[in-house]
Amino acid sequence: MVNAGNNTLIRLPRSLNGAYLPDLSEALEANRGEAVALDAEEVEHLGGLCLQMLISAWKTWQSEDHSFEILNPSEGFSRDLRLLGCEIGFFNGQEMPA
Repeated sequence: MVNAGNNTLIRLPRSLNGAYLPDLSEALEANRGEAVALDAEEVEHLGGLCLQMLISAWKTWQSEDHSFEILNPSEGFSRDLRLLGCEIGFFNGQEMPA
């Protein structure tokens, strides 16, 4: 984790799957109440459980009026996001597809 301006930057791993859930949960919990940015530049695979956690965290940050951004979404991250029924725009305040 690095401080990126006013946001704490969390670099996501290449494989964002169930095995990474405890680390993701710990990183998010450690930064709760602060603005965070998640760097998805290196992500080659995004699993459904991690997406659920990201959506839950995004909703929590929104309800607490803190910034929660996903930066530099890789091709793999974006592809898997779409395959799981979501779009990167969701994290920018757009509605999820029906």
